[in-house]
Amino acid sequence: MFKTIPINYVYMSADIEEKFKAAVNVAGWGKATILTQIAQTYGKVNADYYYQSAELDALARGMKHHQGEHFELLANWDELPPYKSERPIFGSTPLATISNPDRSLPRHSFSQFKCSTRNAAILKMALIVEETNIQILMSKMFVWYYSKYWHLYQPQLQSIKQKTISPELKPLK
Repeated sequence: MFKTIPINYVYMSADIEEKFKAAVNVAGWGKATILTQIAQTYGKVNADYYYQSAELDALARGMKHHQGEHFELLANWDELPPYKSERPIFGSTPLATISNPDRSLPRHSFSQFKCSTRNAAILKMALIVEETNIQILMSKMFVWYYSKYWHLYQPQLQSIKQKTISPELKPLK
């Protein structure tokens, strides 16, 4: 099942904006589809961290474990019960090395995107761990994603530029 995640905008540096525009205008990706791709990739790569964080979070809120009610609250982006004890120390997050965006950067508007129930729960847990909002979180995730995966776009971009299906191959003689 898919969940719809509301988002008003994402901050983008000139470098990230250039990559985003290339993905949209040259490679033909839809704006919301890129957000879905980023959420899916981030969730897949960092699932273990967020599972452990969700367990800590559930226990601190007085729940027996993360499975069940806690997962559903995260996945539906519902209000979570207050902490019964101190807020857990989640440890270094996957986005720890990425600074919050400069709020004077251009805002690129979005309205929403879809992601799986699991990834909706991971995003909600990421909001809790990062202590931020969806605009800042996704802005940081754009930086994370393009720093790790921009090279995967190159064959498609080169194919379009060179007007060939396979830019890596030399023409047959």
